[in-house]
Amino acid sequence: MPKIVLIPRQPVRILSMKGFRIIIFILSVVLLTISSGLLFYKNIFLLDPPTKNQKVNFEELRYTDLQINASAALLRMNLNSETNQLAAQMNRLNELLNIVTDVNKSTPELSSSIGKIQKYFDKKLIELNKLQMGLNELNKAVNALNPIYNELVQNKIKFSVDNKDFYRESLNDALLFISISSPLNEDRLVQDKKVLGQILNFATSPNPIIQRYSGYLDIILKRTKEINHIVEGFNLDTSINKELIIVGKYYQESIEAKARDAEIYLSMIYGAIVLYLLNIIFILKKMT
Repeated sequence: MPKIVLIPRQPVRILSMKGFRIIIFILSVVLLTISSGLLFYKNIFLLDPPTKNQKVNFEELRYTDLQINASAALLRMNLNSETNQLAAQMNRLNELLNIVTDVNKSTPELSSSIGKIQKYFDKKLIELNKLQMGLNELNKAVNALNPIYNELVQNKIKFSVDNKDFYRESLNDALLFISISSPLNEDRLVQDKKVLGQILNFATSPNPIIQRYSGYLDIILKRTKEINHIVEGFNLDTSINKELIIVGKYYQESIEAKARDAEIYLSMIYGAIVLYLLNIIFILKKMT
């Protein structure tokens, strides 16, 4: 009769539910610790201090500048146009300038460029305020011309040059100069001003109506030249084109660097999760 040999069975290590929970708890704590460390790393090394409207593209600064130039030219052409759009653009420009000053000036070139841009737009905002004031004053003078001329007619205040009504002709010269600010039209208005000065000087007591009429012509001459100078200066000034390119390039590189850092951070998070799952699988295999 063959001898039967009994081979003892190897004990099977079965992981209890309590032990499994402890392991899961420990690994979860490890994962939480790693994630907290990564988050701490992200907050210190990957994020800049929070600033208002931090994600605004610096190309908008250049575009807003061009919009302001166009609005200024349009207001010059149409004196009765509303200035609300220009005011909104000026507010946006101020917001963008605040962003420019918050940029980390990491290189001398960048610092110099931002300084020039700040100086350029500070000066432009001053000129824009002058433009708005000049337009308001010019509008009032233009709107007052016909009523005060009618007042001259009603009071029978007349003066003729070459058999023409001088006051009517000077009124037409003023309106023509506003429409077409050529040297010839400017010279005509200047000559009209000289004649008005002579009329006032030769009078025993200067007529207040003529004084007011002369004052309006003076405003039209002065403000039209000033407004033309401001608008032309806006369109001809390209002094910060280079600086805008430098700052725009820096901003784009900054965005790309942050995107790369975000990808690295995300990869580290995925790596931590994978490591966590591998640990669970490894421990389960060892304990079962």
